[in-house]
Amino acid sequence: MKNLLRLLLNYNFVLLFIILEIIAVSLTITNSKAKLSVYLSSANSISGFFFNNTTAINQYFNLKKDNELLVVENKLLINKLSVFNTELEFVSQKIKDMSFTYMTAQVVKNSVFNTNNFITIDKGSDSGIKPDMAIVSSSGIIGITAKVSKNYATVVSVLNTKLFVSAKLKKSDYFGSISWDASNYKTVILSEIPDILK
Repeated sequence: MKNLLRLLLNYNFVLLFIILEIIAVSLTITNSKAKLSVYLSSANSISGFFFNNTTAINQYFNLKKDNELLVVENKLLINKLSVFNTELEFVSQKIKDMSFTYMTAQVVKNSVFNTNNFITIDKGSDSGIKPDMAIVSSSGIIGITAKVSKNYATVVSVLNTKLFVSAKLKKSDYFGSISWDASNYKTVILSEIPDILK
């Protein structure tokens, strides 16, 4: 306590000077709008600089946590991308499998009066024709290739009682089989359809 009193007595003029300076600066800032504006502007700049650097420091120390979150998000995105690519490959393969290449051919021989009719066309294995290929026209199916030579192919006609072709109802997903009963060359029979649709 004695030391504190001795210190105050020795430096009383200095302490008084500091106190008076603080009061003078406070009165100057308070009474002068221009100076107050400069002070506030300086204070904003200083505080802005301080907060900006504080934010940068916080961001630096949060980098580890942010990186961990990014790793988790990247893993989720990679998994989703992998699933998407797998589905895309599957769909692409399905589309590829469903794609057809058409070629033209001329009917060399055709019969329509027998119960088991056949057609001969002027394209064979040299043109890429293979057994079990579909033969169609603008009106619909004609038949399916059975035997193939280099330049010709024998087609089992739709007008053949031994030929059964898978078919679907136009307005639904129900499948059945079409066949010819040898009674009328203009019509075929669609069978194996559920009774509820008949």
